[in-house]
Amino acid sequence: GVQQSTGRFTYANAIDDLGFAWRWLRDPANRTRYQLDPSKLILAGNNFGGGVAMVYAARDTTVTRVISIVGADHGVLARRLNADTADASATTIWFTLRLISIIARCCLSEVGMI
Repeated sequence: GVQQSTGRFTYANAIDDLGFAWRWLRDPANRTRYQLDPSKLILAGNNFGGGVAMVYAARDTTVTRVISIVGADHGVLARRLNADTADASATTIWFTLRLISIIARCCLSEVGMI
């Protein structure tokens, strides 16, 4: 259930969807049809997807390689936001500043300043 897809979006569903895709890639029929070498598969994601990739990899021993770019642990954020409204404000400010820092570094890197 993200953007135009159907279904209900939850963190658990995202992990389940990733598991389905991973098992589909490793299925013998699909490996043969698409000439996939399961020993060369890499589970990768960015931000939310990076966090989901790490969680899934911790549960599935067939995952031997993971790339997580700015992988986010949304569980920690959700627990902090639910625990304390003062902490929620501080957490929101921290995440906003962190995001600005990441964007600034990317921009400066693009123009060769760092």
